Amino acid sequence: FCPGTHLAFERTRDPLQLLESLGCTWGLGSDGEVCGGDLDLRAQARWGARIHPELSARRWFDAATREGARVLGLPAGELL
Repeated sequence: FCPGTHLAFERTRDPLQLLESLGCTWGLGSDGEVCGGDLDLRAQARWGARIHPELSARRWFDAATREGARVLGLPAGELL
C-alpha cells in the first residue's frame, strides 16, 4: 500500500480497511515519482497515519519492515 499514491490520485476506495478486517498481510511501499519523487517509507508511514489514525505507529512500522518482507516472501529477522 502506498499512501502517497492513494492521496495523489484522490482515491475514494481504501484497501486497508478491508485488508485489516480480513486479517491480510500487507506491506507499506512507495511508488516513487507518483508520490513525491522519492522512495521514503518514513514519509509514506506519516501519510498513512494521517489517512488511518486508527492504526498504531507499531502497525505502520511492521508494514514497512517485516510485513513488507512477508508479502514479498523474503526472510526477515527480528530485533529483540
